[in-house]
Amino acid sequence: MTETKRGLVIGAGSSGLIAAKELLDIGVDLTILEKEATLGGVWHKYCWKTSTLTSSKWMTEYGCYQASSEYADFMKPEEMMEYLSLFTKHYGLEDKVKFGVDVKAIARSSDGKKYDVMTDKETYSGYDYVVVSTGLHGAPVIRDIPGLDKFTGTVMHGFKYKGPEEFEGKKVVCMGLGESGIGISSEISSVAAKTVVAAGGFNFAPRVYPHTNKPFDQIQFWPIGQYIKDYQEILSAQMSWITRLPGPLRTMFAKYHPWLKKFPKEWLPTAYIPYYWAGKYWPKPSSNFGDASGNLTRPDTPPDDIMYLVHSGKIIAKGKVERFDETGAYFPDGSREEVDMVVANTGFKSGASLIEFPDNWQYRHQDLYKGCIHPDMPGLAFTGTVRPTIGSIPAMAEMQSRFIAQVFSG
Repeated sequence: MTETKRGLVIGAGSSGLIAAKELLDIGVDLTILEKEATLGGVWHKYCWKTSTLTSSKWMTEYGCYQASSEYADFMKPEEMMEYLSLFTKHYGLEDKVKFGVDVKAIARSSDGKKYDVMTDKETYSGYDYVVVSTGLHGAPVIRDIPGLDKFTGTVMHGFKYKGPEEFEGKKVVCMGLGESGIGISSEISSVAAKTVVAAGGFNFAPRVYPHTNKPFDQIQFWPIGQYIKDYQEILSAQMSWITRLPGPLRTMFAKYHPWLKKFPKEWLPTAYIPYYWAGKYWPKPSSNFGDASGNLTRPDTPPDDIMYLVHSGKIIAKGKVERFDETGAYFPDGSREEVDMVVANTGFKSGASLIEFPDNWQYRHQDLYKGCIHPDMPGLAFTGTVRPTIGSIPAMAEMQSRFIAQVFSG
């Protein structure tokens, strides 16, 4: 009689839940450990009330479980949480989850063939398979900037942002133009006395394609998406290659693509190929839903119209902050801005980087085959740490989870 394999998934966010479902499908006796008091991961812990997903529901949902047609094209966090809850019930995962358990380390069992998982409460021993699905948002990171420790105003990481109310009438510097950075900066600018956005680069990837009023991430399913390599860089006008063109060619390109002039010079990328700037934006808000511009911004939705806010003067575009003094920030152009509050939308350490692994291995994405399998640790895998150029992590995690299940089942 074949022995039933035991598996443990760390994390009950979107990546951990789909990994658990795939392991159940191959007959694994499953346990899920979740640090928080509820499932959902980043959608529960780090999203503010008025935020909106930057990928469409069709790109965010799992292939095995369709999102409700009642959900908006770009879901709100509460819709995503409901979707994950329904998914959990549908596949019978509720009784597999142990909440409030913080994983500290993973070690090989005494026989060297299985794994023991140490937590803040107890040790879970003798697992054939362990899947780490702790996500990209393990611990907030704030860049070490000269003088920041002497700044007398308020400094907060973007994960603590819950709404713009506390910024009313304040002079604010928002550092970072990632997905959260754009939404937070846009909202703050509606109430702050002054909003300065400090960033080293910015890429254009609109939620909605102007000429079709369809979600932009559907572009990869168009015929052109099958033939153009790195189509996001080409079609969404990422500036990394534009700025390397000789002056005459750059001028000619801008002539035929005048929307390139929307980019403030302060935000031209400094990295060679800055894929890590994953900015999404809607242009100037429109009261006409069917307007040819494709704007879906409504008065009751979070404003992501970053370029419109820059060109209308509601947001001041700057390069990265070079240093702080007690009451202000200095920028590469030599200017200084008086500041009351600083919001650092500067990312996170991966959740896996906070866990101790066998052989003193430190989590490093580059060591993993297909971003999920460690060649020297059979039975140990990772999901949710790979981001597509266009798309979403849950769908990528589903593909990884299927691959992991195939590897584990031989």
